[in-house]
Amino acid sequence: MALASITGTLNNRGLGLPRGTVRPIGVVGCSSSGTVDTPTMIYSRDQAISTFGHGPLVEALCFLIAYAGGPFVATRATTTAGSAGSVTRAGTGSDSDAWAMTVSGTPRDAYSVKVKVTRYGATLEALTAAIRYSIDGGQTYNAEQPVPSSGAVVLGDTGLTVTFADDSDADEAFVDDVYSFTCTAPVWDTTGLGTALAAMKNVADPLWHDGVLVVGNVAASSWTTVKASHDALISAAKPRWFIVNARDQDVAGAESDSTYVASLLGGSPGFAGTSGDLIARAFGFALTDSQGIGGIWRRPVSWHIAAALAARPLHHHPGRVKSGVLPGIRENGLLHDISSTAFSSMDTGGFVGAQKLEGVAGYIATDRTAAAAGSDFATAGVMRARVIGYATRVFMQRCVEEVNVEREVNDDGTLTAAEADALDEALTSYMVGEVNNPRLNRKYCTDVGVTVSRTANVRDTGQIPTRLRVKPLAYSNFITIEAAFAASVRS
Repeated sequence: MALASITGTLNNRGLGLPRGTVRPIGVVGCSSSGTVDTPTMIYSRDQAISTFGHGPLVEALCFLIAYAGGPFVATRATTTAGSAGSVTRAGTGSDSDAWAMTVSGTPRDAYSVKVKVTRYGATLEALTAAIRYSIDGGQTYNAEQPVPSSGAVVLGDTGLTVTFADDSDADEAFVDDVYSFTCTAPVWDTTGLGTALAAMKNVADPLWHDGVLVVGNVAASSWTTVKASHDALISAAKPRWFIVNARDQDVAGAESDSTYVASLLGGSPGFAGTSGDLIARAFGFALTDSQGIGGIWRRPVSWHIAAALAARPLHHHPGRVKSGVLPGIRENGLLHDISSTAFSSMDTGGFVGAQKLEGVAGYIATDRTAAAAGSDFATAGVMRARVIGYATRVFMQRCVEEVNVEREVNDDGTLTAAEADALDEALTSYMVGEVNNPRLNRKYCTDVGVTVSRTANVRDTGQIPTRLRVKPLAYSNFITIEAAFAASVRS
């Protein structure tokens, strides 16, 4: 007796690529609480916060839920905590006359904190001082709150507490003084990211997911970790697409556009020499309103593209103008337009991004994956990655029904013509209904067909090699216009 099994491969470079519904998107990242390496279905903002606390993972989930509904499959990665930097004060009077402020606690994200004195305080015991604080560098401020006699003020859900000291009543709190400090975000390392992705790989229904958004900057070293998960999923006949983001530009350090681009396109920690058919690496950041803790943030465009993908059919371009612009980018808030002269080399370098398009009020996405030149995914890569992943999973689920079914064979053990033809017809008909059925809004490809082997000895091996072929759709990325006067305009 032999154990039953079914395996599959995904072929490339020939547009010959080797049941269910489109699955949610998976999200992996860092947060302040929650069990690590445990994929969890998240349906709402409140559930995201109650399950994972705060931090980059929660911010991404709240953003996606706000703009794409849900649900999403979230996994917390093992996290190295962030830290708060030193405090500086700007305002009236000398430091020797002003209250001192210290910071305690562990930041849950990369906050840029400003604490502004709004009411004068002669001493802490006088209980007259009040402050407002910002966590986004002064772009938005929370409501005014009094400073207690202890001097300790909890900064909401940031994980931080600031404490004022009046030097035994010798110093004062001056109105409009601003105390500032920055925080680093919690981060995963490659080991933590790898175990989180491994946990997502092994989920079963209903936690299966269409693709994975990795929250946190990916460089060459962590790219290897994502690529390993990508390859393992394909080998296991569970192909999923990934979207990751490269780091932000070091604006505070006055990093020029050209230096920024050269760093990302160069060798480690850049991405030179890396590739992945079903991985989209996103370039660029945009100003975004937080849907979790509040404030205005520089967030990677990978979040905006992931939201568009989650809200649209799997064969739709994330930059499909008819479907609307990328959600969640503030007006004039795209900080890196991949179509601009300064950044266009990121497109040819295999990065997906966001761009301004004449006549469109907002921004749209491009469609590249990190596929190498010559790959079938080098063109329309994001859509092809989603379609082939879905088609393969659907086909695998249908083929399970054919396991241990009795077969008519010839003397040499090969399937009879009638048996092979019947199996071809049944599997092709099913796949047409699933991926090429406009009546059910499943026009995900131009054509699809299935062929089973006529030469394999099924009698002795029990194996039926099967080929699934999907003919992709085309996308009109460029529209050329010729305008002129003519004597006849209908000819």
